[in-house]
Amino acid sequence: MTIHMSIRHDGRCWIVEKDDIRLSAPTLEELDEKIREFVLSRKDLHRGKKTRVYMAYDNYAIPQWIRQYSSHYFDRIIEVEI
Repeated sequence: MTIHMSIRHDGRCWIVEKDDIRLSAPTLEELDEKIREFVLSRKDLHRGKKTRVYMAYDNYAIPQWIRQYSSHYFDRIIEVEI
């Protein structure tokens, strides 16, 4: 299973969001741990399987004047074994 989320940085913390889910942490390592905890807490996922969390960078977080020079900032994928 793949969970799609968006990722951005607010100047202090990394933030991932999807619908009503919002996780944040000052470092990517801490954010990854919060994402792992979130995935492991879900009851709708099958035990013994890997869940992939795909985080697409929120391009609206990039100032308008610089967007023309790159199509995206970066995307991330982590896998969580349940």
